[in-house]
Amino acid sequence: MNREEKHQQIEQLRQLFLENSSAFLTSFSGLKVEELNGLRSQLRKEGIGYQVIKNTLAKKALEGTGLEGLSKLLEGPTAMAFTSEEPAKPAKILRSFARDNEKLVVKGGYLHGEVFGAADVERIASLPGRDELRAMVLGALIGVPRGILTLFNEVPAGFVRLIDARRAELEKQTGGETAA
Repeated sequence: MNREEKHQQIEQLRQLFLENSSAFLTSFSGLKVEELNGLRSQLRKEGIGYQVIKNTLAKKALEGTGLEGLSKLLEGPTAMAFTSEEPAKPAKILRSFARDNEKLVVKGGYLHGEVFGAADVERIASLPGRDELRAMVLGALIGVPRGILTLFNEVPAGFVRLIDARRAELEKQTGGETAA
């Protein structure tokens, strides 16, 4: 690879780091090709890229990006799962895949410019997804009017129960006779 090709790859990697809201670095040593292709397929279905990267070129690409902390994770065979969409989704897929394939190791990554290590991946993977958050917000928004309607409905319902209790009391006093 000549100097110009290296420069182009460094610029492509730099754009990859800067254009995506999250990326997760993985070690894939020992994985079979079909296992790695299965992982790529899972990620691709969700709109997530997965690319093997050269550590030396990636380190140069990280210079001046604010993500220099990732350099310490660039040891051994490294691949990167990245997305600009839902940032926690790659972590969920990688966690699930790593449970079934112990040879895949998530080294760490970044989320909205914040670099993190392998220990934080589990926390990120447990974050609710975008659709789950929308459902939670919608549930909260619907709950408020429902509570108000229940409150307004309770006033006349309570009044009707009070009148019914008074009627039952009067019937008991008069021996079951009601005035027509």
